[in-house]
Amino acid sequence: MNIENEWEWVKIPNGEWAAVAKYRDHKLSEYNTNPIIRSLPPIFSREKFVEYVTRLPTCKSSERELEPQYRFHCIERLSRYFDPLNKTVDLQQVVCVLIMQGYLRRNPLQPEYALRSGQIYQARLHQTPGVLVCTIHDVVLNDSIVPIWNNKWYQVGIASLENCPISNVTRNYSESTKEWLRLIASDIEWLMTCDFKSLPSKELDWFHIQYIVLLIKRNLATLDRQVYEQGLRQKFLSFYGSEFLEALGINVSNNNINLF
Repeated sequence: MNIENEWEWVKIPNGEWAAVAKYRDHKLSEYNTNPIIRSLPPIFSREKFVEYVTRLPTCKSSERELEPQYRFHCIERLSRYFDPLNKTVDLQQVVCVLIMQGYLRRNPLQPEYALRSGQIYQARLHQTPGVLVCTIHDVVLNDSIVPIWNNKWYQVGIASLENCPISNVTRNYSESTKEWLRLIASDIEWLMTCDFKSLPSKELDWFHIQYIVLLIKRNLATLDRQVYEQGLRQKFLSFYGSEFLEALGINVSNNNINLF
């Protein structure tokens, strides 16, 4: 059975293909109040499940008369043979129950679940290091020091009161600084939900070259990649403002070379 032919497929914005959901009514009424459950396949009987997953090798009686080298290839058909055991059928039934029962409390039509889902996502954004303004509530946040996984700053560990403290003290940033912080938070939010496989792959040196080219165009670097540090510091300060740079922990003093 070709399952792909049973679905309508569409291309989604990230370049991947997705099946258009088909909604059906199940014989159990509690399953029909959740659109996620209604989009799942029907509950199969043991016989129907066996029919779906059984794979039998093709075989023709005339092939017995083929030369040995051809019959040797026919043996490989057994690697694609699958005849489910009773425990396989039992496992399918258990998994089916777990999935459908698990979705009962995850109903997107229920306001309390939709609110909880939003809170989970917001908490993930709130505890990301470098996010100092919530783009959803437009409030100032404390910088988080939640541990990062595998040097990937957009994948953070578990938050706690030690690494993601809650404080009643609110920092009063100027509106221009808050606008820069909102922009950073929006960029981080995009990175957290981005499909990186769909993005063009560039070596790190490519970005470094683009950075130097931009500095050259603005008369802040030479063709041999020498940066006019003092001029760049002044540009940073005048463009971003000292309040914004200090909020991010960026030191543009003369003895700091990490900027370059």
